[in-house]
Amino acid sequence: MALASSKQLLCRRFFALGFQVRNRIAGSMYDAISARHFVSNESLGSTTLIMQNGMDVQELPLVVKKISGNEASVLLFSSGIDNDSSNDCSNTNRNVTNDITDEELQDISRGFKNCSSMNELLKLLEVVPSTYVNSSVAFHILEKMMELDGVSKSFDNHTYDDIADNFTKTAVFNQLINVIFLNNEPSVLLQCLILMNRNSQFKKNLMPHFEKLKDQILLLVTGNKYKISEVCTIVNEFQSVGATADIDKMWVGITEEFANIDEKNIVNVYRTLPYFDKSRGVIASTLHRKMTSVWWNIVGTDIAEILAITKETHSSSYKLLQISARWLNTKIHTISEDELLSILKGFHALDFVNSQIITALERYIKIKGMGIVNDTLFGSIMEYCSYFRIRSIPILSKCCDYFIRNGKNLSPSVLRSIIVPFGHLNYSPDRSHEFWKLLEEVLRDKFAQFHAEHVLDVLLSCLYLERFPINFMNDVFNTYFLTNLQNTCAVWDTAKTKLKLIDQAMTLECTSYPGPLLYKDFKSVLYGIDDRIKFFVKNCKEQLIATAGSEDNLQLFKYVRSTSLVNNVFTIDALITSAANSHPKSDPSKPIALLFHIPEHYILEENLLIGPQVLRRRLLEKLGYKVVDLNYLELVKLRSQPKFFVSHIKQAIGEQH
Repeated sequence: MALASSKQLLCRRFFALGFQVRNRIAGSMYDAISARHFVSNESLGSTTLIMQNGMDVQELPLVVKKISGNEASVLLFSSGIDNDSSNDCSNTNRNVTNDITDEELQDISRGFKNCSSMNELLKLLEVVPSTYVNSSVAFHILEKMMELDGVSKSFDNHTYDDIADNFTKTAVFNQLINVIFLNNEPSVLLQCLILMNRNSQFKKNLMPHFEKLKDQILLLVTGNKYKISEVCTIVNEFQSVGATADIDKMWVGITEEFANIDEKNIVNVYRTLPYFDKSRGVIASTLHRKMTSVWWNIVGTDIAEILAITKETHSSSYKLLQISARWLNTKIHTISEDELLSILKGFHALDFVNSQIITALERYIKIKGMGIVNDTLFGSIMEYCSYFRIRSIPILSKCCDYFIRNGKNLSPSVLRSIIVPFGHLNYSPDRSHEFWKLLEEVLRDKFAQFHAEHVLDVLLSCLYLERFPINFMNDVFNTYFLTNLQNTCAVWDTAKTKLKLIDQAMTLECTSYPGPLLYKDFKSVLYGIDDRIKFFVKNCKEQLIATAGSEDNLQLFKYVRSTSLVNNVFTIDALITSAANSHPKSDPSKPIALLFHIPEHYILEENLLIGPQVLRRRLLEKLGYKVVDLNYLELVKLRSQPKFFVSHIKQAIGEQH
């Protein structure tokens, strides 16, 4: 047999060296005890480092190693500071084994790996000179012991017949562990950590060894002895055992490997961010800086994952988002639909938009719009546009065509994602007749499949564009639908607000609607007041009084009611009840409603109001008010100049009426 001859050859080689073991148990125990004493005479502590990067100041944890009982500690910060005692051990081992070739060491390891029983392994170990057992060989022996006998069973088995064998295996095992510690070989220590983490019972019984193993690996990481990929593996292994405090000290091992981070491993480093705490910021900053030089070669799935991780860890930066947007605009025609969907969700979650993303989406829709297979992608693009108020004509026009072509085959959730942005962005579809006719058919056919609150969203979108869904009012205002809405909506007050808005808008604008249909509720106000507007109006009260002519002519935050309605309609930011002194062109018989519009009320980078604000204006005009729209940001600039402030408002009143 080849296996037998290999073992015989190995044994003859060792016997030829004249090595004999007289007392295996006694010798092993002595070596183990002395080795254990040698590797445990060091201890680790921790300290902190204050690091400043521009205006950013961080307090970072670091490892310290005690030299002696009363001596000061040495800070392990970079590859220039080594673990002296560890190096001595490694040098000693190299001197002992420098006459042994790598081929011979591989033969030794293969000999142990080919053992089929624990007794066979121990017998082979008797004839192996101790100088031939380096850290790599010791690890392979240890790995084979766990495979053959299950080390954890050896410690739990306390029968009389097995005491001697267990004593022997325990002694051998301790000796092998200490050989690994004495040699302090980084790759072997990492292999040992991975192996020990895979056996929880083994780790429980040998916790003193496990703690020592962690300490030595931590010293090597902070001494920059591991490659960046190995550091990532160590972080994951430490996380699996809950050693989070130790993980936080490994930031040096990552920052010192900055030059070796590339497009292939950068996402693996990003994956470790959730496991860091105090040092997460410096690692994230390092990775974001590296992205500037490797972004071109990163694949789409990695970009999406990086965005998701930085969202989860709150470690995103404007630089990273800009780079990601540039990547998207550059690679838009080479990525898959799933990659684009994931990246878009990442930007959405991080609340980021810029011109490059908009351009990329317009280019993608223009070329692949009608050929998109994943309808969820089209819905996500429209949701993104709606959320950031992107009134892109190419996207909306292509989406209209897509809906007309595929509307009957779309799921209710996708239908809602596609339809709602049209109203929110105040965009009436080009093929209006086909669009609204198909929407009514689809909504009728799939009404029962829609989430109740999504139905309200679709109906409101129609109202924003002055399309009155009169045929669906009986389906909405009935006991079954309202009960379903209350049981399934996320927030009842929000759903109730939508119902009231539909009821009041239909009452004011649709002559065939027999409303209002909802019960009387004087407490509710449909549109809350933004805190920015509250603060602004209170601080500019004197200028507003000057605009109105007197304090008696001015009302702030007026809750509007009508005799024909039983509910509030909207809140007017400032109401001038007499326009006699406000502007000569104004009709004094009608009160003037001043509406201060914050940036979120406008289409992105356009002076065009979004759908809800357009409806707000129309309903107030239906109630007899003269509505004047004022840009909040323009007024803020004039707040320190009262005369120009008042003149600006009066001019707006005259121009809009």
